[in-house]
Amino acid sequence: IMGASDRTIVSYIMGTAANGLLSVSHKFSSAYTTFYTVFNLSWTESASLHFHDEDHEIFFESVISKVYRLFSAACLGIIALMPLVFPILINANYSDAYYQIPIYMVAALFNVIQGLYSVIYVALKKTKEIAKTTVVSALINIAVNLLLNYIGLYAATISSLVAYAVNCVWRYIDLKKYMNVPLSKKLIFSTLVMLIIVCVPYYLKLFIGQCIGLLLVILYAAYINRDILLVVLRSPK
Repeated sequence: IMGASDRTIVSYIMGTAANGLLSVSHKFSSAYTTFYTVFNLSWTESASLHFHDEDHEIFFESVISKVYRLFSAACLGIIALMPLVFPILINANYSDAYYQIPIYMVAALFNVIQGLYSVIYVALKKTKEIAKTTVVSALINIAVNLLLNYIGLYAATISSLVAYAVNCVWRYIDLKKYMNVPLSKKLIFSTLVMLIIVCVPYYLKLFIGQCIGLLLVILYAAYINRDILLVVLRSPK
């Protein structure tokens, strides 16, 4: 819904050329979201099966925390790597798409987070709540896009970010009525700090800063996902 509304508004206000830039900048976040969609199929089934277990809150908190660590690291990694691979993967005619990619990636991370929590609605058989929050988020996306149309292509990307963020926070707060599964505040703060570290040289096009940012993201990703890495390393060949 959000993607279709973005394309329609951009085509009407800015023309099809701008829509092409939007499509290019959206490809990386779309690929990222596709990986989560595959995981979400099994996550939805597991959540429904274990929802009534005595230790279900521990189970949900463990899975959500681990998946958030993995996908937040992937989000930061894609942003940090993009300055190095963008000139190779994307034609120079679409160079303006470069500036939209981090915004779409953060929006996609919010989409992953809300997806992690949304399975609780499914387990509770409250799919109407999913539909309601989705429709409201779509309306917010359209409203913000129209209000910010004077800033050009950024209106579409920022509106998507705002809509996904609102959807994420709304579902997180609403689901507290049924289950309290918080994310670590320290983890969220560290993700925000790393996002700033990679985005500043990204937009300023500081090559040394981009390389340092990529190195820090690799170290950060390895640290927060050390439990998963240890399991992989210890698994039999």
